[in-house]
Amino acid sequence: MIPLAACLGFLAHSVNLSVDAQGSAMDVVWTPIGLVGWTLSLLLWWYILGSDGPTLSGDSSAGEDRRAGSRGPWIAVVLFTLLAAWLRTHQLGLVPPEMTSDHVELLLDALRIHGGFYPVFFANNGGREALQMYLVALAAGPLGMGFNFRALQWVSAIEGVLLVPATYWMSLQVVGGATARQKATARWVGAVAAGLMAVSYWPLMLSGLGLRILLTPLTVALAMGFLARAMREDRARDYLALGATLGVGLYGYQANRMLPLVVVVVFVAQLFLAVFRRREELLRAAGQALLVLMATLLPITLLFLAGGTPRAYLMVLMAPWFVVLAVVLRSTTLGNRPAARPLGGLLAALALIAAFAVPIYHYSLLQPAAFWARTTSRFLGDLHPINPTSDAPARADGNLTPIFDRTVHGSSPDARTLLDSFLVAGRDAFGMFHIQGDRAWISNVANRPALDPLTGGLLALGLPLWWVWWRRQRDPALVLPLLVLPLMLLPSALALAHPIENPSFTRASGALPPVLLIAALPVGWALSWWTQFRPAPRGEPGRLRGWRQLAAYAALLVTVLAVLALNYERYFTDYRYNYSRHWLPYREIVEPLRVFVESEGALGNAFVVAHPHWLDHRILGAMAGDPTWPNGLLRLGELPIYIARNQGTRHAYDPAKPLFVMFHTDDRETEEQLLLEASEGTLQRIQYRWQTGPTEWSEGQFVTYTVPTSAVRADKSD
Repeated sequence: MIPLAACLGFLAHSVNLSVDAQGSAMDVVWTPIGLVGWTLSLLLWWYILGSDGPTLSGDSSAGEDRRAGSRGPWIAVVLFTLLAAWLRTHQLGLVPPEMTSDHVELLLDALRIHGGFYPVFFANNGGREALQMYLVALAAGPLGMGFNFRALQWVSAIEGVLLVPATYWMSLQVVGGATARQKATARWVGAVAAGLMAVSYWPLMLSGLGLRILLTPLTVALAMGFLARAMREDRARDYLALGATLGVGLYGYQANRMLPLVVVVVFVAQLFLAVFRRREELLRAAGQALLVLMATLLPITLLFLAGGTPRAYLMVLMAPWFVVLAVVLRSTTLGNRPAARPLGGLLAALALIAAFAVPIYHYSLLQPAAFWARTTSRFLGDLHPINPTSDAPARADGNLTPIFDRTVHGSSPDARTLLDSFLVAGRDAFGMFHIQGDRAWISNVANRPALDPLTGGLLALGLPLWWVWWRRQRDPALVLPLLVLPLMLLPSALALAHPIENPSFTRASGALPPVLLIAALPVGWALSWWTQFRPAPRGEPGRLRGWRQLAAYAALLVTVLAVLALNYERYFTDYRYNYSRHWLPYREIVEPLRVFVESEGALGNAFVVAHPHWLDHRILGAMAGDPTWPNGLLRLGELPIYIARNQGTRHAYDPAKPLFVMFHTDDRETEEQLLLEASEGTLQRIQYRWQTGPTEWSEGQFVTYTVPTSAVRADKSD
């Protein structure tokens, strides 16, 4: 079975390609044969690793005990999920009020998918993973929402709703349930965490934003749950579910690239903690771990350094090698050794991650600049063209090289500068919860912290409480939130070349599940204690126990509603108006264009002339019903060129219909040229206003010029 699965991996690597006329690979795209081969290889790897009987299956009694204790305050969780659904659909389309250029890029990519182009990774707009675009294409096309802002927001809103029960499930797994008291604590902590996820500003903002950010906290929540189960129960299906979660996450958002590293760090910590109490086994376990590390990394390192074909097929070859090592380590012969079974489980998860990563890894080799553009630009600086006057180090192959932002450090940094910058960045990233949050207007209001005062206070109390709890319980899974939290802040903290972008509510979104889980502990533990407290040796009447439960539910509801009260106005009022103050009101600006198209004209006859820091014509096109509308002119003289270029397309200019031109009110050159060359047209100065505060309004103006006949000929020269 292993050779067959490996061969299918080779097929997926070789066939999921688009090639040029000379047969050279240009891009990695999904093809029917390649997709089927890749899917079958994943299923086979799962079957091989999961059907190994006792060699890859731990004791199932823990899982049965966990399932028996998973009944919790489910009514509260259901109510919180419904509340989350209402909050995320209430005023959808009004908060945030307008699309940005990032939204249009996502829509255009979804349109390309809808049109039959199925990439693994989109190189435009800084390089982006493609999963969200496929979800938007599904919602906009087959589900009939249309390619508009509504489709983007509905997809992210659904993801935000799903994050609430996912947080509850994660909490159950992480807190655990070896005893009745622990089960009750897990249920109450999970209910509080789910409630905080439902009503807090940070996840609420990400749900309405309409981008792909929420794929990261969803992946983190599921990964933490499966990882906790694997650490406690040591079962194959949990390791494999963890690998599948992280494998799918690679196609979601760039911050998910941190998660395999997070898993490795957690497993190393688990191994250390498991043997630390048995000092006589420490050296033996360390030796086993070192041997496995050498057996794992040495062949991979040699293949990578070899370059060429061996490096190209690295992920294809990693999967079977990790599978063999996992089966050997978890066999009955070696499984009783302290380090063997956890390392075998880790290798099983990594094998599945490698199998999932085959297409996107292939893309990273074909187009490394596009794949790593966002990461390198945030860490080292933007790409700059090499020229004789540049002091940037030249690359052997090329014309582009990343250099550190000299506006921050004055020169390319040394190790000491990088360390100092990282320490400052780490301080700022950790301060996002209580001191100063994201500076970007698209994510925040006036640099406010990510958490409201109540949730921030619970987090400050929960951190030491969680540490003490873990130290007392000595449960390795309980260390998960304390490890995942700082590691998932790294995507924000590592923006060393652009320190103004740290902290970032988007790149640090993977910290959401552990943060709210830790913040939920004080209230959840108190409610669990209250419901289990027995004041008399003989117990208490059933009626009194019922009142205790009711009081606990009331306290839970009051806590969540108090957090909602602190966040409702921040999101639906403050965030909305702050967003409007920093972005143009395209809803109002597009109206003359929409009226023209719906009455006497067509989009092919409408043009907008660019002006610095003004409109993105693609947003106007999307709001007029066509995100692909191409008629954004740098200057009016390009009009004949665009008319000629659009002939034969659905944006073709129709000389039987009027010509419509939009331009900035300060663009006197365009106005004078239109009056001169098409004097029979009608010039209109459009006044518009939009609300930027409860009692504040802003005003703006632009100009439209409508020519009733084809006065501007396609063959007119500039």
